[in-house]
Amino acid sequence: MALKVKLLIGALVLAISAPVFASGKTVDKDFPIITRATSSMNWDDVLAEASGQTVTFHFWGGNIKHNDFVCEYLHNRLMDKYNVGINCILIESTMAAVNQVIGEFNAGRTDDGSIDMIWINGNSYYTLRQADLLFGPYAAQLPNAKYIAADNPGWTQDFGNPVEGYESHWGHGKFILFYDSDNVANPPGTVDELLDWICANPGRFTYPVLPTFTGRRFVTEIFYRVTGGVDQWIGEYTPAMKANWDAKSPALWDALNKIEPCLWRKGSTYPLDRAPLDELYANGEVDFGMATGAFLAASRTREGIFPPSTTAMVFDDGTVSDTHYVGIMANSPNKAGALVLANELQDPEVQLYYADPATRGDIPAISIDLLPADIAARFRALDFGAGALTPEDMTKALPGVGTEIIKLMEEGWQKYVVEQ
Repeated sequence: MALKVKLLIGALVLAISAPVFASGKTVDKDFPIITRATSSMNWDDVLAEASGQTVTFHFWGGNIKHNDFVCEYLHNRLMDKYNVGINCILIESTMAAVNQVIGEFNAGRTDDGSIDMIWINGNSYYTLRQADLLFGPYAAQLPNAKYIAADNPGWTQDFGNPVEGYESHWGHGKFILFYDSDNVANPPGTVDELLDWICANPGRFTYPVLPTFTGRRFVTEIFYRVTGGVDQWIGEYTPAMKANWDAKSPALWDALNKIEPCLWRKGSTYPLDRAPLDELYANGEVDFGMATGAFLAASRTREGIFPPSTTAMVFDDGTVSDTHYVGIMANSPNKAGALVLANELQDPEVQLYYADPATRGDIPAISIDLLPADIAARFRALDFGAGALTPEDMTKALPGVGTEIIKLMEEGWQKYVVEQ
């Protein structure tokens, strides 16, 4: 089956009403799957139905190594093992795919949608879940879910929203900064120190625009520190939290406006996403880059894209971490194939390939302690190269804010930073 890759650009963000989440559903011992015949099958039946299907998978296409991981490595592996193909649709905005699903449902395409699976978390999950457009629950029933630790917080919530089996793990994200140690002799260990460094070194720092994922992550790091801590922003969004936001968010805009004239090009323009920031860093125009992925800096350095003096870092008190998920659309015509792909993403061999900086280089979803001894040993033998985060740094994790705070942050950044 030929490999298919397509790039979609642009998104229309819809206004969504207050969320309504279903309570947990009872799952039969046999694997649940909704087909055109609405039947329940065990995993062998899933594999039988999946054979010959092609899963249309929409995901952010801004990382070439990730694209190769899915569209070549995984595609070929699934074809060889299960006769299941992947139709990769590379997108710039996950909400573009979400809006496409919503539009198709509204047009009456309730069982023959054009999208089978999307890489989701945060707002994209929230939007699909509250609209009841995700297939599930299925995550705990995947055969390879046994390799994910029971205390993994990704089982229970995604940016404050209950998961309840409607999306499944395949990796972890962690916000990192990286810098050129030839130019940055004393890297800042805290957000306050970074803000001071930026204006002490004008033109040598910038960050991506919001609402890009990386830009939002950077602003969230600032937000937590200038408003007095993380805990007050985690949990159910209530009128009290909104009042707290109204009282404390001006400190965020003050901090960002203070550094704006110190940024690259004096803050007159911002990188449109992480990839342009990577290019600025690789070309030596700025001294810091940022990403979500513990090994990205080491991987790019190993490839010769970043200077050999590149070093990854997190703040002394940690950085925001989260789970990468995939979700299967309720109107997918290829649910069996999508389930096989979701399960293969958790396969130990696939996760090893995913973690290896020579091939992908990111934080795996599975727990090494739960793996067969031979594969666990191979994980522990991986060489992440100079500049990678230490295991201690990886454990310094802060939770992400919920969808409503994200929305307020994005709107406020546009109004109080860009338009000022």
